[in-house]
Amino acid sequence: MVQSHDVIARVKHSIDQHHTKFDSIGINGISGVAVFYYYYCLFVKDDSHSGLIAGSLEKVVEKLNNGYTSDIFFREIIEFGHAYLFMTGQQSEDGAEILDELDTIITQFSEWKQEQKDLDPVVGGIAAGNYYLKRLSQKADVSVQLEALIELINDCSHVHPEDGSRYWQSSLRNKEVIELGIMHGIAGTIAFLTGCYKQGIQQEKCEVLIREALRFIARYKGTGESAALFPNIITDGNILEKYNYQNLCYGDVGIGYTFYYAGEVLKDTSLVEEGIAILTHAAAYRDDAGRHIKDANLLYGSSGLYTLFSYLHSRTALPVFKETADYWLEKTIGFGRFDTKWGGYESFYNNEIETVHISFLQGICGIGTALIASRGDAPYDYLTFANYPL
Repeated sequence: MVQSHDVIARVKHSIDQHHTKFDSIGINGISGVAVFYYYYCLFVKDDSHSGLIAGSLEKVVEKLNNGYTSDIFFREIIEFGHAYLFMTGQQSEDGAEILDELDTIITQFSEWKQEQKDLDPVVGGIAAGNYYLKRLSQKADVSVQLEALIELINDCSHVHPEDGSRYWQSSLRNKEVIELGIMHGIAGTIAFLTGCYKQGIQQEKCEVLIREALRFIARYKGTGESAALFPNIITDGNILEKYNYQNLCYGDVGIGYTFYYAGEVLKDTSLVEEGIAILTHAAAYRDDAGRHIKDANLLYGSSGLYTLFSYLHSRTALPVFKETADYWLEKTIGFGRFDTKWGGYESFYNNEIETVHISFLQGICGIGTALIASRGDAPYDYLTFANYPL
């Protein structure tokens, strides 16, 4: 049987060879390479590769100083900010200066998105908010931006006429559409509000919004006869899309985790238990035939499912989560059996783009990180790059 140690070595060799192909600076670009090397240093338990981390971060700063831009510039800036805080914090004068510059750009983005009333958790105002939550311990005045976002979330909420539950229409899709999931939907908004509550920001208002939005999601919980309990998209109270599979981006795992996380933070055992019940149902999902889980990537594939269920087992000690984590870890190692230049892996989606195969959320930087975590050599903090707060 192939050992994860051998697979990690292959993946690292491939990243060493190909990471210079990246031009983009976000988590699916140079920032993701830096995060992988950060985890690799934890794996080998020395600083022999720390220069690779510093080199990646310096390359991003150099590109920004030279006028870097892209179609998703603000999103990449936020992702670089997350990665920079994740690995270095504010440990030097240079680091403080870089973060201050990022703050200025991200605040411009946040205010622009607030004007548009765009609250998408990944590409809208809440994306900036999640950065501010990580920045708060070092720069208290970002709480002003967090408070503004909470007010806007409250103002943009809709109240269901039957039970008073709250929801938000999609900023990314047609305005008549309501998305439930953690990446672009209500669960992602709840996760942000929960983070604000955790940090002591407008707790009373946040708690009301959290509870009423969770109640709205619960309205659409199914009977458990299919792989997914919840739809992904609804409109006019009707199910528009329902995916009968699980991954970090779609399906029940993000919704279940949101209930669990909110329950932990609010110290509400009923929410924790509901989250565990949803996640236990999701844990039963298997895909031996590879109908939906097409590769090992973090966002849509097996390594993301491994990571989440392994983290849940570390928190709850429930055997069902360990069993599921082991299943998806085996799948993740198995997906690396091919004769490819990407350490034996290949990405199924967008595979015509070379850099996708190396990227963090869809390629081997993330897969390698998950495999390192599987050996007990590193924490699961990298889940935050997929919008899962810990």
